[in-house]
Amino acid sequence: MEHRFSKKDYDNGIAIIGGGASGLMASVIASAAGVPVRVFDRNAVMGAKILATGNGRCNFTNTKQSMEYYHSSDPKEAEAVLGVFDARSVCRFFRDRGVMTLNKDGWMYPKSQTATTIRDTLVFSALRNDVKLLGNKEILGITREADGSYRLHLEGFSYRARAVILAAGGSAQKQLGTCGDGFRFAEQMGLTVKKPLPALVPLTVKKDPLFKAAGVRIHGKVSLHNQEGKQLQEMEGQLQLTDYGISGIPVFGVSQEALRRIDAKETIRAVLNFLPDFSRGEIEDQLKKTFEAGISYDPLDTKLSFVLSGIFPEKLAAVFIEKAGGSSKMTLTELKALEEKDYHHFVREMAEVIHEYHLTVTGSRGFEQAQTTSGGVLLSRLDPKSLMDGKNPGFFLCGEVLDVDGVCGGYNLQWAFSSGYLAGRGAVDYIKEMDNYDQNR
Repeated sequence: MEHRFSKKDYDNGIAIIGGGASGLMASVIASAAGVPVRVFDRNAVMGAKILATGNGRCNFTNTKQSMEYYHSSDPKEAEAVLGVFDARSVCRFFRDRGVMTLNKDGWMYPKSQTATTIRDTLVFSALRNDVKLLGNKEILGITREADGSYRLHLEGFSYRARAVILAAGGSAQKQLGTCGDGFRFAEQMGLTVKKPLPALVPLTVKKDPLFKAAGVRIHGKVSLHNQEGKQLQEMEGQLQLTDYGISGIPVFGVSQEALRRIDAKETIRAVLNFLPDFSRGEIEDQLKKTFEAGISYDPLDTKLSFVLSGIFPEKLAAVFIEKAGGSSKMTLTELKALEEKDYHHFVREMAEVIHEYHLTVTGSRGFEQAQTTSGGVLLSRLDPKSLMDGKNPGFFLCGEVLDVDGVCGGYNLQWAFSSGYLAGRGAVDYIKEMDNYDQNR
């Protein structure tokens, strides 16, 4: 049976597709102006992805804001959106609703250190404004009516609204309900969508002895290089070694660039530096000191990987020894037996491996393990002051469905809140403008 809106709903209502961070923010902003708002989400629970943010602690924005932390085909437009409702405004929004915040070197968290604080604040703020939150509602399509209104089609019935905000998310974390529907709806409305790819995702690499160190977490630096050897990007932080490749925050940070290049059929290498605070020469000197100390104090049948355990986890040290030309089980006795030139060559090779460990990137772990989506609807088609589609008045977009993604550190939630704020405000202004037009006819 088809649900019918009352005349008030029809005259003023806003339908929001997606109850994530951007959709909930848009609902709070729009409903605060007294406009009836309904949020439709395919999940039973609103804000499912928010709960997974920051390992459940919800790093919801960052005080360090510039476009160097974001990727977009339209950086000027993205920067303009971020400037309207910036990090300070986001923090004020939550503080005004009772949320104490915690600043960790610019990374902003709720004082509670739980993501439910942010999600619940958005949900309760929406409910206080009489927003109708409709879960388990899968939108099958959108059509524009002859009178300029929109109809949302669901299984067996449809909803009608004067304005629609598309906040359906991207393709990342399908287990939390995002499956790329937003891109399909946008294309049906005639919008241009840049190919969606996984972002903030672990990278797979060509089979390598480093797989033997799976499970190791260690501070380091990862840099991307193209086939000509040019460095494209680098980030430092905790690396995670796996049996398929590399992961961790610095890997997530360069994954967008790597996957865009690979999609363009380029050969991309990841170069790992396991002691980024030391030069290659300093690493070589330290290795010599460590080995000499081992020969002086340890039983000579001790494995070199154990001797190096004061610097690296033993199974990672074993990989370095193997890559330098030795056996992973090589002992101090074997090291001492080397001729002087061979000894120095071995140490130099090992220092080189530690300083620049080369891997060929083959891809990623896909949307299932990606935290966000790279690509989406191009901002150049939208009104930068409202995020309304210029060719479909009353149709607005926000959040991950747009071609903007950030590195780790709260940047993707900041984008969700900034764009959600702008779309919510824009939808209200649009309806008021239409009302004024109707009254003056």
